[in-house]
Amino acid sequence: MKIASKKTDRKYIKDIDLDLCYAKSEKTESGNTVPGMTVYQHSYCAGKVAECLASQFPYSISEGFFPDGYQLIAAMHDIGKISPSFQYNITSVFDESKKLEIRSKLGLTENYHIKHSLVSYASLARIFGEKIAYIEGSHHGFLENKDTDCLNSLYGGMIWQEAREKLLKQLEIDFNNCNPEIVDDIHVDFLAGLTIISDWISSSISIKEFNDNPECIFRQKVAEAGFKKYQYIQGLSFEDIFGFEFRPQQKALCQAINEPGVYILESGTGSGKTEAALYAAYLMLEQGKGNGIYFALPSVLTSMSILGRVKQFLSKILDDEASVKLIFNNSFLYSSSDSEPSWFDSRKRLILAPFGVGTVDQALMSVISVKHSSVRTFGLAGKVVIIDEIHSYDCYTSTLIRQLINKLVSLGSTVIVLSATLKSSDKASLIGCSETETEKNDFYPCVTVKQKNDIEFIPIIQNENREVVLEHEENEKYALEKAVNDASEGRFVLWIENTVFEAQTIYLKLLSRSSDEYDVGLIHSRFTATDREKKEKNYINLFGKNAWNERMSSSKGFILVGTQILEQSLDIDADVLYTKLAPADMLFQRIGRLWRHNHPERQGLPVCHIIHPDLNSALNNPDVLKPSSFVYEPYVLIRTLSEIENASSYILPKEIRKVLDRIYSSDSYLDAYETVKTMKAILIRNRQKKEALARICQIRIGYVPDNEAATRYIEYKTKRVLILDNLNLNTSEIVLSDGNRLILEKSADVRDNASISFLIERNIVNVPEKQIPEILPESEKLNTLLSKFIFIGSEDNNERICVLLRCGKNHLSDIFGNVLMGLNYNEEIGFRFLKEDTIDR
Repeated sequence: MKIASKKTDRKYIKDIDLDLCYAKSEKTESGNTVPGMTVYQHSYCAGKVAECLASQFPYSISEGFFPDGYQLIAAMHDIGKISPSFQYNITSVFDESKKLEIRSKLGLTENYHIKHSLVSYASLARIFGEKIAYIEGSHHGFLENKDTDCLNSLYGGMIWQEAREKLLKQLEIDFNNCNPEIVDDIHVDFLAGLTIISDWISSSISIKEFNDNPECIFRQKVAEAGFKKYQYIQGLSFEDIFGFEFRPQQKALCQAINEPGVYILESGTGSGKTEAALYAAYLMLEQGKGNGIYFALPSVLTSMSILGRVKQFLSKILDDEASVKLIFNNSFLYSSSDSEPSWFDSRKRLILAPFGVGTVDQALMSVISVKHSSVRTFGLAGKVVIIDEIHSYDCYTSTLIRQLINKLVSLGSTVIVLSATLKSSDKASLIGCSETETEKNDFYPCVTVKQKNDIEFIPIIQNENREVVLEHEENEKYALEKAVNDASEGRFVLWIENTVFEAQTIYLKLLSRSSDEYDVGLIHSRFTATDREKKEKNYINLFGKNAWNERMSSSKGFILVGTQILEQSLDIDADVLYTKLAPADMLFQRIGRLWRHNHPERQGLPVCHIIHPDLNSALNNPDVLKPSSFVYEPYVLIRTLSEIENASSYILPKEIRKVLDRIYSSDSYLDAYETVKTMKAILIRNRQKKEALARICQIRIGYVPDNEAATRYIEYKTKRVLILDNLNLNTSEIVLSDGNRLILEKSADVRDNASISFLIERNIVNVPEKQIPEILPESEKLNTLLSKFIFIGSEDNNERICVLLRCGKNHLSDIFGNVLMGLNYNEEIGFRFLKEDTIDR
């Protein structure tokens, strides 16, 4: 490797003594702060930790990922600490005599407040080039700027740069004098993640541990963090794990999977795609072709619903115990209180855990400009990544998912995509082929395989089709009467709306008709975590597979009203379905909750009631599609309406693909109508806008916080609202909506503070910002008290958390008791916003 040139006869005023350049400070037992590791010692530790991390990857994955000299890349990250600014800062915490001694010997006179990551970038850019410099400059999560003037006087000039090069020479000797070769930007991301994690782990090594046990301490610290090679039980059959034999679609996927690549399983709802994906993952792990699993789903509810199944699966395939991490924003709210804490529990580290279940958003953070995106990249490398419900994302998120899949393939990961309603055009974009090719191989059910540049379409022969009767309801009032009759006869009914407000309205109408013959429930996204979790457990149990015998022994029916959260990845089994008009792929998902399990007691055919206007009314007056057209593109709704309006039944899943391709084909006779032309133009414009925004958010210029990461396109801003039952600022006491009484005083015990944060977060609900009054009185004292436990926000009032009090059962007030007409929260309906024209209804 070529080191920056310098004159050998240069006479220095003073050499920089590397033994006096510290990277860390430490606390003694008496509480004093003393020098810890030098920059060289910490750098050496980081390189050795990287070596231990690399050893945890199966050989088939690690080959090519870790170039010769990768240890040197991890070791060089803190070379910028060899600078007057950093050394001045770190010595400020030492006792006075030590501080003065070091500053005198290093010639330190003033502090310029320069971040050492900037110095690392500048010092290495001219030696190694942009890629390695980027890694070292972004080891705190992102690259702040690209100053390449390593001789900048603020960095110490020539004398400090030569000291940095002297450290570099020593590290080169330690790690075999290699000039690492980096393939592309994805490789940069992977190695940046390795470097950050190596820094985190090596920072936990004390100078005493390093001196006492230098050979074993690195392996020990990596193991303590939770990185290990798991031993998988060999030769398990599908039946050994799940207790039943392969279905045709499950067998087809598992016979096709033999090396990392992209595998798409298209099969009907309830056909066992989850088990197929998990067994395929087992086959890869068993052969040493994967180093973990991440199961990515569309929502928190779907993640929670599948967690138990993944835990049970792991208990069957592992020789030793392993925990499954829930991975989504605020996932700690749902973690078991008795679960063992681990190094992975930090939000930015969660995806590093070998086994995880969470939202797709956490994986997408590896492709957008969030802080520590490279850590997510490293966490997904080599894993089996299962992406469920792929059809449910709009073109914004789908653009990001395509980028994610491309990245995962480059990282040696195996990607398994699951869907019951994937369009041919979407499949073509996922695997990078022409739509003509997917239309030519238009099989359903089907397994599609892409390995390297080879694509194969494998049709699945199966005889699980069934006829579903469609009943069309133009009058909501009559549909309600039918639903009540169904429930009164002991049936379990699902009613799915497209907006929270409409779901709440239908629920209240059903309650007004309620009798002893049936019960009514409501589920949507605007409940606090405490209330929503109770409802989810209750309703999933009521409508679940194991509740059938209890349902049969009781004559009492049930109507569960909800929103789109009921249509995805939930093992809910309804006798009858009522649904508002939605895009056909979503309708088929909803129909998938209907007669999901075979029970001989059921007679006749399953019936789906679709509530919609007639086509002519919609063509003449598109407003009749509201409020559904606020949620879905009007053009897609009217194309769906034209397809289903005259359909009396469908044979499913056989007809799914044909129906979807008719609806999403490029041309339609409807396009001749002016109203439809306008809808289509808006659709095209919106898609172009979303795709462009998705590409922009991947540009690595600065970063956005995790909670602002744009993994979904959102038409409106949301606000976090904390619901309280009482508040006493004089005593710093609050009573949460779930009844918990808290004193907001920060404790010396970290666990007590975490417990308070946990309880507060479970009483927060996200609501559209437009539903909250723009100006609400605040209390600086309350903000100060709460800020000890939760994120409050910036000085911009729009970003602050909103605190509201419940006053009685029908109203919310501000923190001073002023009633806010039209706002309500209770455990039955969640957060409800009544417009002025509906308050008195």
